[in-house]
Amino acid sequence: MILDLLLQLSRYIPQALLSQFTDKLERDTREPIFVFQIPTTILALLGQNEIQNDPASSAAVHYGILAPRFSFWWQLTLLIAMQSMICILIACFIYKFIIEKRGTTTAFLTGYGVVLPFVLLIPFHFCRALQLRNMCLIMSVASTPTLVFFRCLEAIYGTSPTAVEKDITTYCLYYCAVIPFQFASDSKKPIKAEKGEIQAKGLQFIRNFFLMGAFYSLIAFFTYLPFPASILTHQTEESLIDLFHWGHLCNNLALAFLVYFALDTGTLGAGCALSLLSGNSTLTVNDEPLTKSTSIADFWGRRWNLIVHGVLKRGIFKPTRKYFSKTFATIVTFVFSGLLHEYVILVTA
Repeated sequence: MILDLLLQLSRYIPQALLSQFTDKLERDTREPIFVFQIPTTILALLGQNEIQNDPASSAAVHYGILAPRFSFWWQLTLLIAMQSMICILIACFIYKFIIEKRGTTTAFLTGYGVVLPFVLLIPFHFCRALQLRNMCLIMSVASTPTLVFFRCLEAIYGTSPTAVEKDITTYCLYYCAVIPFQFASDSKKPIKAEKGEIQAKGLQFIRNFFLMGAFYSLIAFFTYLPFPASILTHQTEESLIDLFHWGHLCNNLALAFLVYFALDTGTLGAGCALSLLSGNSTLTVNDEPLTKSTSIADFWGRRWNLIVHGVLKRGIFKPTRKYFSKTFATIVTFVFSGLLHEYVILVTA
């Protein structure tokens, strides 16, 4: 009887899961919740003269604000939940066969021969099984395994945050959270989130959510080129004059702000949700890098995407530094950072 029940569940769960991803979200079919007008004179100031000179255009261009699409956020939540469960299983495996056997041949073979290849293949199977088409969803699938990849290297070389290897439960907690929990260095326990901290992050998330939506809609209206330029933002064949043209620089800066808003909004929302569910404090991923950075080192080392910064430092830099110079370790870390981004592009291709 129990066996029959398990067999029925094994057939039902995949079908029920696939039914949640029937909407492929390939096209934006939303209607604006409200519309206003942008005078063509303002567009001309931005260099959009083709709109102003179009005989069919009026004195103003209509601009609409779109409401969030529920199916996208629901699918994203499901993907994060599924990846968290897989990460817990991987964490248990790593703890038993790598951390508890660290320094042995078994630990190295398990890490390099089993875990690392497995986590790199996960996104491709996810995308194929669920038939994902939306680029944002595919990128979310590609992001989590890359973190697990570097955390496995931490486990192999003993460079994980000290508190997380206290016991297997704490280690699983370290893996399952999309946004890392913060641990106290003395007690090695997760730091409890204060009510004011959660409220502040929640308000910041709401603010960024609307700012990101408005900014995304605005530059999408100009096909992501709000300023006049003789070359595209992704074009590689250009002269130095074209490269440093003010319009080209401003277009790239606009896209940089869009990436910042997307990363900051997503991590703030996930962090707030994790803090509410667990009661633990989460890492602040971006510390206002575009407005408060005092140097390039401050931007990359202390303010921009501290999740990736942390796993690269512990998974690549510290293990390499044990055997080679600081300069060489820095170069190797930089190379792996590039490979990490190329891997995400490969998954989304």
